[in-house]
Amino acid sequence: SATDAYNEAIELEPTNQDLYEELGDLYHFMGHQDIAKEKYLQALQVEEKTRPVNASIYNKLSKLYLAEGNIQKAFNLCNELLTLSKDNDEALFISGQALIKMGQKYEGTVRVKKAYKISNNQEYKDYLNKLDEELYGPKYV
Repeated sequence: SATDAYNEAIELEPTNQDLYEELGDLYHFMGHQDIAKEKYLQALQVEEKTRPVNASIYNKLSKLYLAEGNIQKAFNLCNELLTLSKDNDEALFISGQALIKMGQKYEGTVRVKKAYKISNNQEYKDYLNKLDEELYGPKYV
């Protein structure tokens, strides 16, 4: 199976961070979020030894934490990434969502707006529009 092939490749190259990330992606796709999370954490441990920072692993793991309701962990992981890469739009977006879920709407919205300003990502704009609607009701277009 594909997972076996990745595990064999990891045995041959235990410091190859991409292999852990791709295996995590595979498990995530198959619906095994717990195993995906474990692989992303292993990738981060490899990264600590090798650098440079792989932002996508931080962001994937943060999204998993957020989806399972572990909001503080998602927020902390994003902040860790933002200390290493302050303009990472995805980390700003995820941490903004986390802040909003923790009741800090203003601070969260500021982060989401900054993420949108950096990347012009439609997902961020849609999220901001949804927040506006929740606060002020539907727009009259």
